[in-house]
Amino acid sequence: MSQWTQITIRGGDEMTEESLAEIVEAVPLEVSDLGIYPSGPGVWIVEGNSKWQPDGLGDFCERVSLPRGRVVEAVEEWNTLDADEPGQQRTVYVAGDRCAEQDQTSELVPADLKASITSLREALETGSGVKEAALWLVDGLEGTRAVQSEPRPTLVSVEVVDEASVAYSDLFASVFDFDTVVDVDGGQLQVETFGFDRRLTTREDVSPILRRWIESLKTHTGVVYTYDWNDALGAYLLPYWDGKTTGYLTVGDDGEGRGSIPFESLVSGLGMTATAVWSDGTTTEGVA
Repeated sequence: MSQWTQITIRGGDEMTEESLAEIVEAVPLEVSDLGIYPSGPGVWIVEGNSKWQPDGLGDFCERVSLPRGRVVEAVEEWNTLDADEPGQQRTVYVAGDRCAEQDQTSELVPADLKASITSLREALETGSGVKEAALWLVDGLEGTRAVQSEPRPTLVSVEVVDEASVAYSDLFASVFDFDTVVDVDGGQLQVETFGFDRRLTTREDVSPILRRWIESLKTHTGVVYTYDWNDALGAYLLPYWDGKTTGYLTVGDDGEGRGSIPFESLVSGLGMTATAVWSDGTTTEGVA
């Protein structure tokens, strides 16, 4: 193998070797001779070898940097076994985003070295902003540029309605912990966890949601539903009679056999519409 990659995670107090190994497998991060070990309080190292830049490196770093207050640094070094010249590259991720201003390349000079020099020359010619341009260049050379990242908006509430526009927001808020949501991926609310399945789930009693939905369907469509939990299927069964035919809907658990019901299963299974409201005033429609 011609490339060695070392990832340093700071702010990972709650991490374990097992939880990091799960993320490596879930992404997946394609390295051989994988090593995972602590390197001080709240600091973890993940390293390994590959022929080229390992597949999944960026996804892995974004994933583990997502929780607030965590900084992830990836340093890659390669020789001439599979490359024309040896080299190095350093990238930094904060809150799920890559901080391009932290990028460093071969000999660990800043990736924007030419642009930084040009900015300094322009500042010297105009006599304006010399100190700022010089510090930017010097900090880039030393790898001491301050990590800057806009904080991600937090989830304020989730508005849920059924096809008849009957509201369920209060019931969902009473059984789901929306404070744990850190992202939306593929339309699904994602929580801060190290497991493969990051969907928002609850182990609280969701029957009040089912009962309000059943009453709404009876009132607005005339279709009569009932519900019951089926241990064998790991799901709520909702058989119905519409006056002519019978059938049933299902609201399944997360497949782990612990009775955890995903937010997505309820919203999608019952044909509801959910809108996420964020702290910066934006909304995400159609989440599940």
